[in-house]
Amino acid sequence: MMKFITLVAFLFLSIQSRGQVTDQFKKYPDTVPDQISKQNLVALQTNYLYTLYYKVISEPKEILNGKEYLLYFFQSKTNPLFNSRDKLNAILYINNRQYRNIKIQYDTYLDEVIYTDTSRIINYEFPRIALNRDVIEGFSLCINGDSLKFRHLRFPPGSVDNPGDGYYEIVYDGATSYIIKHRSVLYRRESLNEYKYSPVNYVSTENKFYDLRNKKNFILIFGDKSQEINTFLHKSKIRVNKANRNQIVAVLKYYDSLKTAGSRLK
Repeated sequence: MMKFITLVAFLFLSIQSRGQVTDQFKKYPDTVPDQISKQNLVALQTNYLYTLYYKVISEPKEILNGKEYLLYFFQSKTNPLFNSRDKLNAILYINNRQYRNIKIQYDTYLDEVIYTDTSRIINYEFPRIALNRDVIEGFSLCINGDSLKFRHLRFPPGSVDNPGDGYYEIVYDGATSYIIKHRSVLYRRESLNEYKYSPVNYVSTENKFYDLRNKKNFILIFGDKSQEINTFLHKSKIRVNKANRNQIVAVLKYYDSLKTAGSRLK
C-alpha cells in the first residue's frame, strides 16, 4: 500500500508544469492531443496508475477464494493432474479481471483448479487451494508454446444434450463449437487408486452436444450436410477415430462454410 501511495503522489505532482505534462504524455498512446485539460490528464494518470497497480503491486492472495486441497493420490503411481505434476503458467479470468503469470495445476478427476499459496507455510509446506469455481470464468494454460483456453461452462437447469457443468477446453467456437473435457477415470491396481487420463471430445451443432465416438455418429451430427462432410473426410484423408484436434476443427469450419453459403441462398 505504501508503494501505491508513493506512486499516486509522484504522478499527480507531475502536473505542475507544461514541460512535465509533455513528458507525461509519453506514457500514453500517440493519439493523446497536445492540448488537454488538467482534469482530463488527472483521469488519464489515474487510469494508468490503477493499471500499473494491478499489474505490479497487487498480490496473488487476492485470488485466494476456495478450500484446502490435499494430495489424495500421493501413494498412487499415476495422478490426475493435467500435464503431469508441474505447475503450469496460466492466466486466470475471475470476475471480469485477468491475473497473468499465475502458476496453477488442474485436477482432471475432481475438476478443480489448484493454486499453491507461497505466502505462508502450514505443516512445513505451502498450502494448496482448490479455487472457488463459482467465481472463475476460465483460464488459459501455456504449454510448449501453445495456449489452451478453458472456460467454466454452466448449462441451464433441466437442459438436455449437454455434457454437464465444469471446465472445458474451448478448441473451436464458431457457428459450431468443439470442446474437450479433460478428465481422469479412477481404477484400482495392486490395492491402490490409480487414474487413467481419458478426455472426451464434444461437438455442438444447433445447441446440442455430441461426443465423438466413431465416424458414423460423427457424420450424423451434420444432418442434411452429412454427405458433404463424408466426402470432405474422404478427400482430406481424415479418419475420425484417429483425427487430431486440427482435423476436427477443419471439418467444423467446412461445415460452417456450407451452412453460411446455404443461408445466403435463401
